[in-house]
Amino acid sequence: RPRLRVSDHLGSACAGGLWRPTILVSRSLVEALDDTQLDDVVLHELAHLERLDDWSTLVRRAIEALAGFHPGVRLIGRQIETEMEAACDERVVARTGDPSSYA
Repeated sequence: RPRLRVSDHLGSACAGGLWRPTILVSRSLVEALDDTQLDDVVLHELAHLERLDDWSTLVRRAIEALAGFHPGVRLIGRQIETEMEAACDERVVARTGDPSSYA
């Protein structure tokens, strides 16, 4: 069960913590968004944790580090990251049933 924390040191939201999952949301987002928008942000970050994206990102970054600056590896890594974000967006829309509000 992930913890939800507000941070003064972030500009957005993120999820992480390989053994102690935590969703961090910047205070500026908390103050700027309404409750529905904030719920969507938290659901997006929760989707990352449910999909174990923190673990797959760790493995991907290790591979990128071992490969050095290999353009193909970097390109594939960026594509994987784009697909991870899209998958999490799709989960939020599936849970809320409101794609226009999430957009």
